[in-house]
Amino acid sequence: MASFIGVRYATSSSRFHLSSMFGENQAIRYSDNFHSVAFTGRWSVKDYLAFQAEVPFAFNKRKGSENAFYTGLSDVSFGVTGKLPTFVHHNTKHKVYLGCMIYAPTGEFRKSIDTTGFAPLIQQGVGAWAFIPNIEYNLFVKRFGFSVGASYRYALHNLDHLQIGGKSQLWIKGIFDKQVFDSHIIPSLAFIGEYYQQNKFHTTVVDLSGGYVVSTEAGLDFKFIDKYAIGLKYRQPLASKLAKGKLQPYGTFAIQFNYFL
Repeated sequence: MASFIGVRYATSSSRFHLSSMFGENQAIRYSDNFHSVAFTGRWSVKDYLAFQAEVPFAFNKRKGSENAFYTGLSDVSFGVTGKLPTFVHHNTKHKVYLGCMIYAPTGEFRKSIDTTGFAPLIQQGVGAWAFIPNIEYNLFVKRFGFSVGASYRYALHNLDHLQIGGKSQLWIKGIFDKQVFDSHIIPSLAFIGEYYQQNKFHTTVVDLSGGYVVSTEAGLDFKFIDKYAIGLKYRQPLASKLAKGKLQPYGTFAIQFNYFL
């Protein structure tokens, strides 16, 4: 858990289509384009404890009957990760990480008040505190690595009495670390399953919310002389059913630059 400061750019998109009993000319259709720039950092204490923080900025656009832009500071996050003592057996290393991230309601969430469940996803923030405990197990055999992990998001109600549903996430990931002189080239492949509980307005379940997404994610990291790193990731949904199938997610691309302290 090395200390670093970095910046990340990510972009993704989705499409929503809700048919109308009065004909397709009355149907609700729009597409969302998400762009974010996040400044990240991590400070490690003797490789057993690390504190991290992220300050993201959103540049989102909704294309539909009327175009709408949602830009500005998103929800700032901070948290802590602890590593249990490494267990070494023959040529294998076993590591377990435990952590928790906290999201603060710093992003604007009232530019479009919509209790049908999907509008909050396009805005900079959700207007509520959120807590994400997580656990990850890593196995290393020479230059090969394997990890499996899980996390859960729980959000409080915001000032408009809307509560974003809980999010359960499970992932498995494999990597290969190829050293070339003083640099490392690290390709990776992961499979991610995400389950979203339905949102709530006051105590009423929001109908068009919740669902699941199963994705695969390919990554390629470059680390130079133990000081600089560039990471590329592309996530592609394989199967999904969000908002009863009305919301269709597309691929996500991210690039991150890190400087290790």
